[in-house]
This record gives sequence, C-alpha cells and structure tokens, in this order.
Amino acid sequence: MLRLAATTGILIPALKHRGVYGGLCWTVERGQLARQHNNTNLLALPANDVSLELAVDIVYAWLTAPFAPEEPYLTRFIKTVRYEQEAGITPLS
Repeated sequence: MLRLAATTGILIPALKHRGVYGGLCWTVERGQLARQHNNTNLLALPANDVSLELAVDIVYAWLTAPFAPEEPYLTRFIKTVRYEQEAGITPLS
C-alpha cells in the first residue's frame, strides 16, 4: 500500500513492471472494486484526500475483497497478462 500526497507520480513507474496491477482508491467502494474487477496487488491512497481512519477502512476492504473471475473482468485481466508477456515488460524483481 502507498499513502502519499503524489500517488499518481509513484503509481506510474510501479505499473511499468510485469505483474504489478495498481489502483488509486479514495473510497471504500473503490478499494473493493479495484480488487474485485481489476485484481490489483498494489493499492495507492491519496494522503491529501484520505484520512488515516478512512485509509484503514479502504485497506481492509481491498484486502478482503476477492478477485471476481467472471466476465468481463477475467477476459480483461488475461489480455493484460498476455500483453505484458508479448511486449517483453520486465517483472519487478
């Protein structure tokens, strides 16, 4: 989880690595949907817009939400993984 004032600035380089799927979330619902619909494994919270209490709630929702392997989410995720492999995007080591 990243909780920074400039979350987009830190997400951009992180997302350039294969296998890193991040979501910028500022509500509990966005945190839950980031995991369910996009299978994110990196959560970014804008510190200027999210209180510490809300951040805890968002993180809990994100951690406990399962990926929904159904259409259209599964197809989109598979396309992303294939693209990363075909494009030669390096994994984060």
